[in-house]
Amino acid sequence: MRRKMKMQAKKQNLLQVVVAILSVMFLFTACASKATNAAEKIELGQKYLTESNYTEAVAAFTEVIKLDPSNIEAYMGRAEAYKGLKQYDDAKADYTEVIGKTDEMPYTQAQAYTGRAEVYELTDETTEAESDYSAAIGLLEKEDVGKKENIAEKLIRELKIKVLQFHAEVCMKLGLYDKAMEDYAKLEELGVNMSEDGASESSQQDESSAGGAYVWTYTDEDGTIKELITVQSGSSHMSGVADYPPEQMSDMAASMIATQKWKEKHPETWKALFAIDPDGMSVEQMEALATIYDADFQEMEAEFDKWNAIDWKPQFIADILLSAPVSRVEKTADVLYIYVPTGTKLVTEQMTFTSYSGRAETIDMTDSLYGGINDPATPIYEWDTSSDANGSFRIEFREDK
Repeated sequence: MRRKMKMQAKKQNLLQVVVAILSVMFLFTACASKATNAAEKIELGQKYLTESNYTEAVAAFTEVIKLDPSNIEAYMGRAEAYKGLKQYDDAKADYTEVIGKTDEMPYTQAQAYTGRAEVYELTDETTEAESDYSAAIGLLEKEDVGKKENIAEKLIRELKIKVLQFHAEVCMKLGLYDKAMEDYAKLEELGVNMSEDGASESSQQDESSAGGAYVWTYTDEDGTIKELITVQSGSSHMSGVADYPPEQMSDMAASMIATQKWKEKHPETWKALFAIDPDGMSVEQMEALATIYDADFQEMEAEFDKWNAIDWKPQFIADILLSAPVSRVEKTADVLYIYVPTGTKLVTEQMTFTSYSGRAETIDMTDSLYGGINDPATPIYEWDTSSDANGSFRIEFREDK
């Protein structure tokens, strides 16, 4: 009886061992199958993305997330698919999920910040986009970026260039011109100039730009950027930033602002001044005209004194809107040639000055650009723009026939 019981106990123990082994084998097989299935779904989702089949891509990546909720690649892929479907809130949520899961993966986290920033731009949340691009730059500038993730230096450099370019463009939109200039300076350090492919080497700076953002800078003898012009081929918008010595800035800003405000208050006087032909007027007529407009001139002088008392930053910012998009851009050592379609005119130009105290003044320069000698009703390539700016460079518009 005892022997029989011992035999039964041995059989039971053996059965338990077999069950345990089978369970482990089943679990291992299930995990392997699960991993294989996830990898296949990831590959399928990526295929759908390349085909712009965003609905199927979302479905494939969602299956992966159900199998493995920690799969970063699936969240990144699904976020991209949601962006393609214009489901921007869902895309932001997935990028946010990745950001929260990748504190030890700076390169991947920078990718997620960049992706979310792009979505913020699409939803006109420019301030949020700037913040995310800035976060991505900070991550990509870490010494150990990409090491734990085994990311090639080439890929890190490419992402850094992309983020710096996008961040600079957003900063220009927000009026954060100092930040934009810092980005462009970093791009120059990387040996990059933004031309038709978005990131060309500096050796190509003098070539024509048929697309993308074209950034042209002028630097003084110590390498400091003094002038910065951004032109987007295919866009009607241009912008520029120029730095001047502080001793020059006060008079310049005061003169332009005072003149503009005076012109707005006394448009008839302004028109009369430009209608004057000094060679066709007698001395008596000139004196009579001066007497008539004396009060107006005194008012302009008082306006100038008011603005001249402000301590200005050595910088002014211009925003220009054309009636047609820029066709292409060419650059030589001292001239920036901007080609525009036949009939292209200036729509608006605004000039912004900022004081050290933070006070800003924006004036409309549309009908008084280049000293009022050009008519907005005339195609911009017929304007007299031959004079240079601050002795450093000149911009010349050309008709693209």
